This record gives sequence, structure tokens and C-alpha cells, in this order.
Amino acid sequence: DGRDIAVSFLKAVAGEKHHYYIAQEWARTQRAVHALKNKISADRIFSVSYEDLLADPETVCRATAEFLGQPYTHEMLNYYENKSAKIAAASSALWENIDKPIITGNTKNWLKQLSERDISIFESVAGDELEMLGYERVTESNLVFTPEEIEAFSQINNARKERIMKTTNPDDMKRRNAQK
Repeated sequence: DGRDIAVSFLKAVAGEKHHYYIAQEWARTQRAVHALKNKISADRIFSVSYEDLLADPETVCRATAEFLGQPYTHEMLNYYENKSAKIAAASSALWENIDKPIITGNTKNWLKQLSERDISIFESVAGDELEMLGYERVTESNLVFTPEEIEAFSQINNARKERIMKTTNPDDMKRRNAQK
């Protein structure tokens, strides 16, 4: 759900920091994936919903392994015990949960963490893409933003990015810069 993505990006080192811009990027990505799916043979596509993964990790992992032509092993669900997972988790706040089991209740956080205005903004920008993926809108609004509102969103977005940069672990920032 793109609204949960928005909650995550507000905290992440990378990415946009205002719902307007997060929704634009998320919607653009979903449209690109949808266009690509229309060009590729259906037997080459395997889609996984995050919510399905959280609800039934074993079934999703089994289906993924089958699609890839690989045997399912129980270790797939114990990924967090792997040395690589521990190294990745220690490398960045962005990956801090990778050394933990799947957090089954980690969905619909946007309902608790976003304001009604933020949800309205996101749904106004990316509502069609939410619906395309089977998510329901919770607002009726279809807001149209003035240039002044978009400029205000931009200022908030930039201020939040600056704040994240100032509070991020310097080693994490070095790794992020090297990745760029």
C-alpha cells in the first residue's frame, strides 16, 4: 500500500519527505510496472503483495521458490539469522529490521500515523494506482493543488530532507553517498 510506503519514506534516509512527492514517485513506479507487465509474457511475472507476505509468509515463500524453479527450504523464513542479514541491519537504519523475523502486524500503519490531510493528499495524487492494485481509498477528496500549495509542499519536503541529513548517522551517510 503506497500509504504505508509514505510512512516508511518519512523516516528513511533516502527519498522524498512530503506525501505529495512520495505519492508522485510511488504512482509513477506503479504505472511503469503496470506498463512493463503488459509487455512481458505472464509466465515471466510473479507479483507479491506485502500484505500477503505478512499474512502468510510460508505460502508466499513457497510460491516464490516454485516460480523461480527452486526448492523451498525452511531457511527462507529464517533469513534474519543469516550473517549477511545481521551485517545489512547494522549497516543502515534503513535496514534495521532485516535481522528480525517478518513483522506480521506491520501493515496499515498509515491509518495510525498519517493525518487525514496527508491521506487526502496521497490519495489525490495516487488514488488511481491504489485502486488499480486493489486498495481502497478512505477519503472522498480529489484535491487539485495550486502552484502555491505545491511550492509549500516543496519547501516542507526540502526542510524534512535537510533535517534527516543532519540527524543521520555519518557512517550511514557515507554509505548512501557511495551508493549514489
